[in-house]
Amino acid sequence: MKNFSLSSLVYLFGDEGFSGNHIEALRKVKRCGFDETELVAEGPVWDGEQGPDIESFKQTLKEIDLFPRSIHAPYTTVNLESPDKDVRERSITKVQSAIRFLSELGGNVVIVHPTGPVDEDSVPYDSSTYGELVKYLGDSVYKLSEIAIESGVQIALENLHRKPDDGWIVRPLESMQELRSFIHMFDSTYVGICMDVGHTRLSGLDVGDQVRIAGDRLFALHIQDGDGPIDCHRPPGQGVIDFDSFGKALNDISFDGAWTMEVKAQHTSSSPDEVGSQTYNVAQLWKDKGISNI
Repeated sequence: MKNFSLSSLVYLFGDEGFSGNHIEALRKVKRCGFDETELVAEGPVWDGEQGPDIESFKQTLKEIDLFPRSIHAPYTTVNLESPDKDVRERSITKVQSAIRFLSELGGNVVIVHPTGPVDEDSVPYDSSTYGELVKYLGDSVYKLSEIAIESGVQIALENLHRKPDDGWIVRPLESMQELRSFIHMFDSTYVGICMDVGHTRLSGLDVGDQVRIAGDRLFALHIQDGDGPIDCHRPPGQGVIDFDSFGKALNDISFDGAWTMEVKAQHTSSSPDEVGSQTYNVAQLWKDKGISNI
């Protein structure tokens, strides 16, 4: 049975970045109809040395009967492939904190960005750096896998798209082929893939084919829609993604992982509350009739 969750991102991220209240975001997820959520380990509450107050999360989740299916590990300040050992170690520590946090809450999957942010300060990959950085990433993921096994939760590496207009012609682990090859060395029970269907679109790849390639190593989904060159994160049906193909492929592999709606209001004409409600309506339609175009 499909149990769709809504990422709390929709209520946390706005024009000023991560400025929303995490506890209030959980309440809003529940109010718009979802029984499951994906937490997001970003924002001021996650930046301090102490981290968030886990007891307030426990109390709220129990009070409103909301299951934390997954958590998105920190990513804006994390680079697991950095050639700088100190940066890698700090990044590993931040992701480990998210793993332990979700484990204590009883959740299942930690979503991890395998490669660092693409911004004005970052240097595009070339033939002299690509392999070396992937090796550093492998070392980082190995350390994270040890904590995942110890904590009894899975980690899922997310596909991230290149940005040719910014000079990023290639990006490691962009496709399911690359991700499957990379994770082959890790425990198949604890290390898998999160497929972001919007990132797949931006990579110019077929969403159905990519699902089938991910196969039994597909632990989680980030479901969103969009068009053009921007990572829109709109509710499904408000873009160009072929969800008919996506849904058929998920049925073909008998996917039973985390079905996370990861949407935002920034590239829509709606408020976060409206986007949450629109997304819930899609989830209910898909539960009744299966995933398909809207």
